Amino acid sequence: RPWKGKRDKPACSEKVKDSQREPAMSDTERNKRGNTRSQFQQQDLGEAATPQVRENKALTFASQVAAHAQEVSLNHTRIEELAGLWGDATFSIPEWNWPVYLQTDDINERAAYDLVLHSQNACYWHPGLDQEGNEVRFYDGGREHGADLAALKISKSWSQISQPNFLANVTEDYVESELFGAQVKIPLVAQRTECLREVGKFLDDMRALEQSFTQLFQSLHNDAYLIAEFLQGRLPLWEDPFMKRAQLFPAMLYGRFQKHPECPINRDSLVNLTEFLDYRIPETLYAIGAIDYSKTLSERIRNREILQSDSREEGEIRAVSLVALKTLRDKLNEMRGHESQITALETDYLCWGALRTKDQAVLQRLIVRDKLPHPRCLTMRY
Repeated sequence: RPWKGKRDKPACSEKVKDSQREPAMSDTERNKRGNTRSQFQQQDLGEAATPQVRENKALTFASQVAAHAQEVSLNHTRIEELAGLWGDATFSIPEWNWPVYLQTDDINERAAYDLVLHSQNACYWHPGLDQEGNEVRFYDGGREHGADLAALKISKSWSQISQPNFLANVTEDYVESELFGAQVKIPLVAQRTECLREVGKFLDDMRALEQSFTQLFQSLHNDAYLIAEFLQGRLPLWEDPFMKRAQLFPAMLYGRFQKHPECPINRDSLVNLTEFLDYRIPETLYAIGAIDYSKTLSERIRNREILQSDSREEGEIRAVSLVALKTLRDKLNEMRGHESQITALETDYLCWGALRTKDQAVLQRLIVRDKLPHPRCLTMRY
């Protein structure tokens, strides 16, 4: 069953020691640290060269699942029409420097911030609905909610959580009440805490080895896909057959420093990334007619039913959505010519923002059916 992957690992329930005190290193930890040293130091991939086209494991997996999908299908005719609608569009890659993000020009600091941010960049809604039947989302009374609010909260606490030892021993109470304290609490606190601890240990390993992010990126030839693959292999809680968070990490770093003379990500390597499959992308693709659901699945989504992580339905939604975006991107690039090719960063941002435009004429051309809620699956993958 190609759609079956590993389930999200449950959060550990052990009590955490004083987060300000450096714990004594056991023999097991010393061995682990030695293995970590080897993992970091064995990243030399030979002479640097022009980034090559690489097989993207997420796209390969998605293509296999989509080929046998029963509940979700591609609408090739509509994708052709969408390519025509967007053929003359001006595409751009966002710089991700909005006020909610950490305001720094230091590549290594921003990379550490983004790693912490993406460890939390998933599922900002609660399974229950409010009295009016609306979704309940992470919110604190201001303009920001969901992902933007999480980014802002991490920015405000950066002086504390940027310390690897503190992060590696962070408690659930701190995560829920201090880091993400809000009127409407953030969901999946136990899982988020484990993800933060994992990143803290990773950053502590880097510090012990006196290795910077720029050095790590250089050892991977500043190749966006190799960086994503390395992170997913090094951070078990980032495991995801569609590599959403792992690929978004180098993509956002490129966007932030795309105009910097020492941009840490090679522009040519972006061609190997796929779009970043969150729960909003399928919502858009369904509304604009690029994908179709079976009658049974559409009713489940309309009723805001929680889909099980790693179920056939969840896997098919993500897989067909990814193949739809790749198909759309290929058709757009056929129309645009060799000198103005676009990458997954452009099509992901295009799709993510398509339903958010205030141009009613554009919306009338794009939306072909009544919108459904986004698919709901409680997971830290997206």
